[in-house]
Amino acid sequence: MKRRKIIIPVILVILILISIVGYKFFTTLKTVNERIEVRNFTSIPITEKEIKLINSKELSCAEYCELWELTEIPGESYGNLFEVIYYVKIERYNPLNDYYIASESDFSALTDEEQVFFSEVMSDTSSYAFETTDEGQNIAYCNVMLSGVTYNMSKEELEDIIRKVKIKLIIQDKNGRIFEKKVPLTEDAIIHETPTQGDIDLAETTLEEK
Repeated sequence: MKRRKIIIPVILVILILISIVGYKFFTTLKTVNERIEVRNFTSIPITEKEIKLINSKELSCAEYCELWELTEIPGESYGNLFEVIYYVKIERYNPLNDYYIASESDFSALTDEEQVFFSEVMSDTSSYAFETTDEGQNIAYCNVMLSGVTYNMSKEELEDIIRKVKIKLIIQDKNGRIFEKKVPLTEDAIIHETPTQGDIDLAETTLEEK
């Protein structure tokens, strides 16, 4: 009898632990920053005119971008437009669940002089992340795209700023549970892509007035 009294609570504790571990496993997502790419648009110089337009937040991309103001330096050159893309791979363990996923960029680690970003393309949360995936239905992507101004900084200075940005995902599953996931940035070398004419044409629309 005493043995039974001991065994039953132990079994219950084990079952509870299994349930907790199982729940965590089947509701957890694995997030990996696969790579970071930069496009430096030297053919799109930034002048005081563009800075004033950016700070007015009257850009044509305002409907689908989050916008921030930049520092004005009268009489100084601002360099040119650049873009950075953080490619984030998401893997789920439970194929029966799906998720709305939005990204959020945190610039709190940047100094005032390093605040070079003025735009982030908003995440598409109109559908579940794994709804249209074609990679075994368990892999999806949430890429974070920022636009900024070089302020004539060197390649190395910009890379240092890019690595200081903190990325997190805000996730809601089919049961309505909302949680956050920080995305550690890759330590691999940042990839510098030469912009195509298509990239340039698209980037120019970023600075169009609405």
